[in-house]
Amino acid sequence: AVQEEPPQAEEETGQYRAFSGLVGADGSLKYQLRVAMAAVAYPPNGLNMLITGSTGSGKSHFARTIWEYAKETKALCGAHAPIPFVEFNCAEYADNPQLLLSHLFGYKKGAFTGALEDKPGLVEQANGGILFLDEIHGLSSTGQEMFFSLLDTGVFRRVGDNTPRTSRFMLIGATTKPLTDLLETFLRRMPVLISMPTLSDRPMKERLELVEHFYAEEAAHIGRTLRIQKGALNSILDYSLHSNLGVLKNLVQLYCAMLRSRLSTLLLSTCCRKATRSGPSTSTRPIWETSKRLQAWRVYRCSATMPLGYWMGISHPPKSTIEAPAATWTS
Repeated sequence: AVQEEPPQAEEETGQYRAFSGLVGADGSLKYQLRVAMAAVAYPPNGLNMLITGSTGSGKSHFARTIWEYAKETKALCGAHAPIPFVEFNCAEYADNPQLLLSHLFGYKKGAFTGALEDKPGLVEQANGGILFLDEIHGLSSTGQEMFFSLLDTGVFRRVGDNTPRTSRFMLIGATTKPLTDLLETFLRRMPVLISMPTLSDRPMKERLELVEHFYAEEAAHIGRTLRIQKGALNSILDYSLHSNLGVLKNLVQLYCAMLRSRLSTLLLSTCCRKATRSGPSTSTRPIWETSKRLQAWRVYRCSATMPLGYWMGISHPPKSTIEAPAATWTS
């Protein structure tokens, strides 16, 4: 007879240092973290995981956080073994499938032109740890077939070599594409599916924490205390509804660059509000939609004949470039 075990208290994500820097660990990402924690703890090497989400939703950061959790809890491969984290972007070699496979599985000397010596691949480096493949849809059908054979048996061969080798690891893949872009046989080897929320799906509290986090990073980078006026902060938060984490971080960096160069952020705030009203056509379009805007503050410093508003695409910039310090916010 099967006896039911008494229910155990659920682990709180807040008790782990690995999640201390992850905004939304107890909010919009709480469910995703609980699933990932269970996947990492599954013996002997964890359950393979596929992370889906739009560009800039934080998939790579989430994967590295899972690795930090695995190190903290010593969940993979025993308490005394080091846990490597090997990261690779498949999109970089998507146009050259053979070169992509040689990076992943390694190759034997003479296997192809330029193979001057034996070289181990990333799957060997990931043995006992985590292999994170970003843009995993860049794997060809052949590459996916080689992977699900490796995931089933733990055995693989380098390109041009018939010698069997072994490697055991937890595979984490990330993709922005529909699941139909991957082979069904490959998806069956990825039992854990995690979907990342978009920035607009996150509550205002988390978006504010993200802005604070990015400002803290920039303050540490330039070694200064940064203060942002309330109007500029509101502009950033409004625009975050139409952007992603990468664009939000770039926007904070641009604000900081203008502050450091003693340029007013009012015109940038105006441009940000203008972009928010019109709404970008895609989630990845930054507020500097054209090359002219991309060079805005840089060109402004070199030109005294045109106002900054012209370069930012604002046809009628306000006369005053100083925003009243009604309220300040310090990161």
